[in-house]
This record gives sequence, C-alpha cells and structure tokens, in this order.
Amino acid sequence: MKIVINAVSAISGGGVAYLRNLLPALGALDHANEYIVVGTPWQGFWDPSILGNCRLLRAPLPKARSLWRRLLWEQKDLPGLCRNEGADLLYCLADLAPLLAPCPTVVAVRNLSPYSDRNARERLATRARLALLRWGTWASTHRASRVVFASEYARDFVCQRLGVDRAITAVIYHGLNPEFSARGAGLDAGKSGLPYILYVSDIYPHKNVPFLVAAFARLCAEAGGGYELRIVGNSYAPGEVHAGERIATEAGIGSRVRFVGPLPPAAVAATCRGASFFVFPSLVEAFGQPLVEAMASGVPVVASDRTAIPEVCGDAALYFDPENIEDAVSKMRLVLSDGELRRRMIDAGKRRAATFSWERSARQLLEVLEEAGRPRPDREPTRGGVHGGSGAR
Repeated sequence: MKIVINAVSAISGGGVAYLRNLLPALGALDHANEYIVVGTPWQGFWDPSILGNCRLLRAPLPKARSLWRRLLWEQKDLPGLCRNEGADLLYCLADLAPLLAPCPTVVAVRNLSPYSDRNARERLATRARLALLRWGTWASTHRASRVVFASEYARDFVCQRLGVDRAITAVIYHGLNPEFSARGAGLDAGKSGLPYILYVSDIYPHKNVPFLVAAFARLCAEAGGGYELRIVGNSYAPGEVHAGERIATEAGIGSRVRFVGPLPPAAVAATCRGASFFVFPSLVEAFGQPLVEAMASGVPVVASDRTAIPEVCGDAALYFDPENIEDAVSKMRLVLSDGELRRRMIDAGKRRAATFSWERSARQLLEVLEEAGRPRPDREPTRGGVHGGSGAR
C-alpha cells in the first residue's frame, strides 16, 4: 500500500515526540508499504533519523498556528494530494481528516481539551475555535475507517461524547524513548544550587500550571524552602505563565520558580534524572508522555488523579486532586520526607515504564493501517492495542 501520513499539526510536545519515535520504529518494522509524510516548511525537526524510509512532502502552510488555515488546507488540498500520489490510505495524526478523501482514512484522536467544562470561561474566539475542533473531530471520526486512541480513558470519553462506533476503534499506547533512563547523567541541582522539583509539558490552560505554582509556594512555606520548581516546555498560554509568575512573586519565591522553556530531548532526559521528583497537575490528558519518561528516569512521580493519568502510571505514582492544593501539598511533602516510599516509587516507576515500547506501538498501528486498507463489516473493538487487554503491553 501507499500510505500518506498527515503530520501538519505537529508543532511541539507530544505530537513531535510521537513522530520522532514512531516513524523510525514503523520504518524498521515495515518494508512492504510505501509511506509519504506531509509536513510544513517551518517544522524544523525533520531529518533522516526521524523519517526512516518515509518520503517527506511539504504542505504550503504559513508558520502562523491557525486552525482555520490548517482545516481549509486539509479539506480542500489534502484530498488532491492523496489522489495525485495514488494513496491507498490516509493516516491523520491529530483529530481532523478531510471529509472527501479519495481513500480510506485512519484518524488518531489526541486532544481532549475541547470537551472540558472549563472552556465556558474562555474568550468567545477561543470557544469558537474549540467548537470547530469538536465538530471537525465528530465529522472526521464518523467518516474514518478506523479511529485510534492513546488510552482507554480517551476512547471511552470520546466515544461517549461523539458517538463513535467502538467497533472501528483501537487503543495504542505510546512508547518510550531510550534516552530516558536512570542510567545516564542527570543535573544535580537547579541554577540556584538548590535541588529541584520538575514539571515537563507544553503549557496550556488545562495543564494547571498556576495551581502547581500555588502548591509549590505552600510547600515552601510549610517546609521552610530549600527547593526550586523548574517548568520545562513551550508556552501556548501566556496568561498561565503570567499567573504563575504573579503567584510566585506574591509568595516571595519568584527566584525559585523557573519557566525554562523548551529543551531538546537529551536535555529533558538529563533534567528528569536530576529532579527530586516529577509533578504533573494536568486536568485533562489523553495519555501523558512525560509521565512515562519521568518514571523511566528513576524519579518519583506525583500526579493528578484525573483522566488517563492513573491508567498510564498504574501503582507507580502518588496521586492528588488537581483542584485541591492541600491534597497536592501533602503528597509532595510525603514523597520528600519518606525515603522508603521514594525507593518503592522509583522501582515501581521503572517497571511500569518498561512496559511501554515504540516497537510495539508501531506493530499495533501497522495492523490497524493494513486492516483499514481492506475494511470488513464485522470488526470487533480492540482494547489496549490490537490484541486486547487494558494495561500497557
């Protein structure tokens, strides 16, 4: 088959990590099918190590992150590209697919934030954008031959809200980049010389970063300080960063809360290994790739008890209510003060992280893609990947 992969939505964070790891694994596994990846001229991460045996085409999209432009291009021009290339199948990585594609489509649904109740507080333009995403995802999933999710939680959530037929769905967990392990060198302290608590993920409203800063401020007040909070990732919600900085300044800990910005994977891996613990207060996650990377790095994970997070971490994390600061502070204090608990969490995290594999993810995806290329009316829903089971395999 000739398979087109629509990757124009990959900007940073999880979408880029998915491509960086999945495409080489898919290329190493599959030498029978031909892959064409569609990117944009301004995506700077493309290189031979990522593409493997895929051929790259550039979509003429401007650098501005405009959902409207992307949606227009996908609906108007992507079908023609598939037709010109003689595509047998189209795989769309991020929720939206052309409704008039000339071949079967597989859609990966990764974004759950458009369905959050908190969106009622957003500006009108933001609510309109989210409504467009919801409508586009509904239309794309109802047109698709197969729909892929990164967790059981995400599948249950979306199928319930959008009425997706579970018989055409599959859950395929993400894998683990081998750069993330407890064996490499870490960063022993923050810039101030203090040990540090680490958050890694791009910043959006649902990531709950101001809550994290407020909880860290409370922890410093109760425990007498001694730590730095490092927040690593792109900011796509400047208001969240400003709110976090304001909270830190008012609490007198402005010098100990560092918004680091994005780092390359090797630097993120080293930063993970040096952290006292990893904290993840997100309100909405379809998977949560940084959780797997932190567990593999040999640091304890303290995380929100919402959405797909407990599914990913299992019994390897300490969970808190991401809307209850007292609960978050108590769990952070516990992991800092109880050495035996830390050791158990580190060991459990390494075991849990070892169950995630990009090779397995690629194998399961290939089964879905090949099945979509020869659709059957009697498909049954698949759990935990193509072959069943609700845990990571």
